[in-house]
Amino acid sequence: MARIRLWADIRDTFIRGNNAVAQIITINVAVFAVDLLFRILFRFSESSSRIYDTVTNYVNLPGAFSKFIYQPYSIITYAFMHAGFIHIVFNMLGLYWFGQIVREYIGNRRVWPIFLMGSIAGGLLYLLCYNTIPALQGVSGTTYLLGASAGVLALVVAAATLVPDNQIFLMIIGPVPLKFVAFFYVLLAMAGLAYGSNFGGDVAHLGGAAFGFLFVKQLQKGNDWSNILNRLFDGVVHIFKPRNPSQGKMKVHSVNTANRKAPIQPSVDTQKRLDEILDKISASGYDALSSDEKEFLFNYSKQNQR
Repeated sequence: MARIRLWADIRDTFIRGNNAVAQIITINVAVFAVDLLFRILFRFSESSSRIYDTVTNYVNLPGAFSKFIYQPYSIITYAFMHAGFIHIVFNMLGLYWFGQIVREYIGNRRVWPIFLMGSIAGGLLYLLCYNTIPALQGVSGTTYLLGASAGVLALVVAAATLVPDNQIFLMIIGPVPLKFVAFFYVLLAMAGLAYGSNFGGDVAHLGGAAFGFLFVKQLQKGNDWSNILNRLFDGVVHIFKPRNPSQGKMKVHSVNTANRKAPIQPSVDTQKRLDEILDKISASGYDALSSDEKEFLFNYSKQNQR
């Protein structure tokens, strides 16, 4: 029974598409599990370790542009590879915390685009640096980028740009505004460029962070960059969606108006509160609502969908 419930949850997560954060985490964990199995199988000799490195480098992002042109898909696939358990745990925790905030405030359909486009932005900045900076060009042929950090940083900064004063509870420290968490992540990446040994990773982090900030600023101006990918996603889903055998056939139905339910009319007090909330949204935006006002709107819309 538990197994059936598990598969039902996975099916609902992907087919219904109602939780992009869960989808991204599930794919990352599944890829990590497969990669872990191959690491175990190929670690027992030097030659087999070389085989493992060769195979995985086809999905990691190479620093040399001359290699990248033969595997352009790697600018996406690298974001689902991780170097170890700690690497994936911290990335998935950040993805969960901040992805849920993005999902709550600007919708589920913008989580995947921010993650993927943030990863691409980080990968492009990584390629740019390793192919234009003389000190890095000499090692670009042996350098590869992997990890979801750029996409996660895009979500972190997007969340902080949306609701900078919202707080997240951190162990030992306590509640901290999102803007300070995002600032710390960016500062950490910049410090890595100066003192760390993971220059490529830190560059990618900054690229993802910059994209997250720009995405929200453009969205606030009415330019939704997620439309590009969402149209692509919708097209792919439409191709693989099973066709209804009756689709395309004209059917005539008699309409029984006697059994049709009339829409629920709100009471005077309910209508008054609804008008006040809508006026508040018009003046200050949805984020200005209290949790009780958001709950009222949710319950009202749910009641009128019956």
